[in-house]
Amino acid sequence: MSLSQLWVVGGSGAGTQTLEAGYQTSNRFSDNLPHLFIYSTSDGYATGCYDLDCPPATRFVKTSNVLNFGSVLTNTSTTAGTQIEGCLAFYRDPVNGNWILFYVDPAGNHTQSGYYPKANFGTGQLSRNATFLEFGGEIAYLGARTSHTATDMGSGQFAKTGFRNAAYRRNLKYIDLNGVIQNVSFSTSAIANAGCYSLSSVTTPGNATWGTYLYFGGSGYSITL
Repeated sequence: MSLSQLWVVGGSGAGTQTLEAGYQTSNRFSDNLPHLFIYSTSDGYATGCYDLDCPPATRFVKTSNVLNFGSVLTNTSTTAGTQIEGCLAFYRDPVNGNWILFYVDPAGNHTQSGYYPKANFGTGQLSRNATFLEFGGEIAYLGARTSHTATDMGSGQFAKTGFRNAAYRRNLKYIDLNGVIQNVSFSTSAIANAGCYSLSSVTTPGNATWGTYLYFGGSGYSITL
């Protein structure tokens, strides 16, 4: 499995609650193509579900067809070529507490895809607000092996190769508890194995085009376990 996504996180340990959205290649599907996905857990990943594969009481409620979860992304970036971008944003409705997922088109127009009901999170942190955000990529390999998996993250290019080569996320923002839009300021970074994957991040408030951004990726398979 390899993915690129946004994590909206509240709580910690067994009480961790998340909202997640992005794309992944995974053995959930019968191909090696990137698929759009959403995911949520309310109990530290003891349970949780993808897309609309949840019990009715906790299912994401679709309000439009602007996003088709599980579908293949057919228009994608090419290394050293055209870069295709998409923007997904979660917003907590201050009136009813539901977490709304928006698709933001290149012109900046927001279209609501649907929402996770507040009730999904009980008295947990996401019933009130998120405590932090995460951006980037992740890979997982569960098969038997004697060396690190060769699974690509992003394009398979390392962060240092930069624009048109490495995967990236740009113009990262959040809405604070006063309802004001703020530029993300990275507090920590996590790289499980720098010999296999890498990350670089830049905070540049005032740059309306890129703002806070990061490059990430790698090809794996560079060390022996």
